[in-house]
Amino acid sequence: MRRVPLPEPPGLAVAHTHYFQFADWDGDGGTDLLIGAQLRERTDDHWRWAVYWLRNTVRRGEPRYAPPVKLIDIPTPWDLNAIAVDESPGPGRQHLVVSVSKDWQRKADGEWSIVSQLWRHRR
Repeated sequence: MRRVPLPEPPGLAVAHTHYFQFADWDGDGGTDLLIGAQLRERTDDHWRWAVYWLRNTVRRGEPRYAPPVKLIDIPTPWDLNAIAVDESPGPGRQHLVVSVSKDWQRKADGEWSIVSQLWRHRR
């Protein structure tokens, strides 16, 4: 098993990586890294989230990533639950798909209600 450290978004003290996806995001033949991060800032009692792209700067061997580039901010009060890449349009033209949720509420019967959506971010 080979370990690949996940780089943190800018300012290690301001974010935690929760989700990741490998894909050739820019179509150059290298495997890039997309990460979903929880930012250490709160708005209206909600954590903020963002998705970043880290371009792999090498074609062979151990990956080396360029500094993170923010692809999208997740607006409050939405929480990020997962990220995926839809590769059907082809290398360098994929779409980012994020799963988000909000309004967690416990109902009288003990079950939970939640609003969930899938968002597609086109390149």
